[in-house]
Amino acid sequence: MLSIEDFLDVMRSEGVQKSATKNAQITLNQLNDFKPLPEVEYIDIARFINHIREKHGYKKSTLAVRKAYIKKYFRYHDRDDIIKKLQVKHEPRHLNPNDILAPEDINYLLKHMDSPMYKAIITVLYESGARINEALAVKIDDDIKEVNIGYDLTLYADKTRRHTYAYREMYLTESAPYLREWLMVRSSDSDFLFPLTSRAVGMWLQNLRENLNFPKPLNPHAFRHGCATRLVKKGMQESLIRKQLGWSSNSNMISVYVHLANTDLKTYQRMQAGEEGEEAPLIEITKPKETYVDRISQQERDMIEMREMLQTVMKDNLEMKAQLESQTTLHPDEFEIEDARPDMMPTTAMSVDEIKEEGKNFEGKMKKAIEEEAKKNSIPIN
Repeated sequence: MLSIEDFLDVMRSEGVQKSATKNAQITLNQLNDFKPLPEVEYIDIARFINHIREKHGYKKSTLAVRKAYIKKYFRYHDRDDIIKKLQVKHEPRHLNPNDILAPEDINYLLKHMDSPMYKAIITVLYESGARINEALAVKIDDDIKEVNIGYDLTLYADKTRRHTYAYREMYLTESAPYLREWLMVRSSDSDFLFPLTSRAVGMWLQNLRENLNFPKPLNPHAFRHGCATRLVKKGMQESLIRKQLGWSSNSNMISVYVHLANTDLKTYQRMQAGEEGEEAPLIEITKPKETYVDRISQQERDMIEMREMLQTVMKDNLEMKAQLESQTTLHPDEFEIEDARPDMMPTTAMSVDEIKEEGKNFEGKMKKAIEEEAKKNSIPIN
């Protein structure tokens, strides 16, 4: 039989994620300590499961994961005789409807955030329903392209791109303004749209939740739950929801979110009975009124306007000086300063030197304002 490390190498070669191989390693090491793997029989596995349940207090969901890795290991060695009776039952997921992120929650978070990168992350996760590893695997040149209605997004399971079954495409519209702003201000040399780790995103969301005293769970997967529930409420066909979320055609995962959406049944029935008036429209993600890019662009326009004013005044001054020199040369005894043509006089009461100095001060202020704006919107790259 393969050693545990050799089997883990096989898993890695198949593109299995690092977290999964780590769990498999823990499971097989525990079983091997309980009884050497070449000597294991079915009854040994049953006793092992009872042992770790009592010793570690594992939940049913954790035990199901342990059984799954044991089955994978022995099936690889054609030992179906000892695992055919090993049943892996995953507990059905129960989500609290009050914990599901809604568009108004996303808008609240956006209102209290400054970072263009994290605004883009949460809106992309919420609109696409992408898993965090899928979002972090998006490459700028290959997987995200601007189109008329927003952005064309391609998702892969992870950065290795070995899981072709998870490949899928979709359009992003509501998150497009935030995504566009991030693409304009990002300065990283990374090929990836979001040069972060899933751990960094999770820690940032945890800190945000604590700082805002946000009442709902806030983690990368929470946006996926919110997206799925919202798509069900919008009435999207189940086949399309499965496709967008990356579920197989026969997956029962959608039933979890159908159940959550059905919690609004009583509200709908009361509305039909005339107790609550007209049905409220679905809330959408708020578009930014003014972005970092807008503010910087306005400052740059102000600087351009000042430069143009300076150029105009300097041009007027040069033309006036040439006219005066020409007239005094031709009529030195008759020419007086009052005889200069009115349209050749400066267009401002300020002298050219004063305007130059004011221009320098203005450009200095604009440069400082831009630097402060950039510092305010600094992007934490972890």
